[in-house]
Amino acid sequence: MTTEYAVFLAVAALATSTAALIYVVRLRRQLTTVLKALDSKALRRYLRVVEARQRGRDRKRFIVFKLLAGRGLSKAEVEELIKKSFKQLFGTTALAIAGVSLAHYDPERGAGVVRVRATHKNHAIVALAAVDVITRGEVVIQPTRTTGTLRKAMRYAEEA
Repeated sequence: MTTEYAVFLAVAALATSTAALIYVVRLRRQLTTVLKALDSKALRRYLRVVEARQRGRDRKRFIVFKLLAGRGLSKAEVEELIKKSFKQLFGTTALAIAGVSLAHYDPERGAGVVRVRATHKNHAIVALAAVDVITRGEVVIQPTRTTGTLRKAMRYAEEA
């Protein structure tokens, strides 16, 4: 083996080890960045929500509403109108996922409570307000309050 060949091998080995070292340092920086991102508050909050869904604990919201027009409607008719409005605005799949149902309705007062998954609360509020468009003004529903428990929702419905 000649000295030139040995020097060439030494230089090649040094270049390879330097390139590997640079690669490891860059990879370590990227991993540190990813680990810091994984430790962020937003990600922890998101992971808690995902874990809660996996456990089967979906948070519900209860929307209190007041029926301003169309007072002679039964509970089944009101629920049908709300679901029809939601379906027309957001589709059948969203209606199934949202779990929209009429939890309480008092036909004498014209007040009621709609149960919906928390992720679709805003969709349900829009659907309630859009009932008058579907019925061409014959039935007008005004959402008044949103709460997390049925007990509070019933209390607000009694006040309405």
